[in-house]
Amino acid sequence: MKDEALALARATADPARRLNVLREYLQALILRSLHESEAFQALAFVGGTALHFLYDLRRFSEDLDFSQVTGETFAPLKWMGKLKRDLTLAGFETLATWNAHKTVQIGWVRIGGLLKAAGLAELPAQKLSIKLEVDTRPPAGGQCERRVVTRHATFLLQHYDLPSLMAGKLHALVTSA
Repeated sequence: MKDEALALARATADPARRLNVLREYLQALILRSLHESEAFQALAFVGGTALHFLYDLRRFSEDLDFSQVTGETFAPLKWMGKLKRDLTLAGFETLATWNAHKTVQIGWVRIGGLLKAAGLAELPAQKLSIKLEVDTRPPAGGQCERRVVTRHATFLLQHYDLPSLMAGKLHALVTSA
């Protein structure tokens, strides 16, 4: 899978686009791993990357945002352990961390050596990072749907419907300062 990611990146001349191709490929692998962990029983995929993956929004978003929809099966440390294992088995040098100390819990997936191999960094130690955020107390009213997505991998996502996704983006605009 690492070779496939690098082949996709090398086929893209523009360095900024090449980085986006690598990031999107890794995001798809992360989402597939979360699907396999049954994380979408507890989570709904939201935010700009959800709009990109589900509705082909042309704006590229770097992080993966989720809302916790139930607490019964919420197990982010288990999910991150599987995610690290999956990416390592796919050939990526992976570091995965989780911070559960706030309402919006944050995970980081950092991939070493990939930017250098793709010709995007001079130093092999430079890492490509993807942030995962889970709002454990999202605003009420979001309506969930499920959809099979095929983008670099195939997986089932639970996500907010389009009106709920757009309301979330508007809420973020209004409340950010």
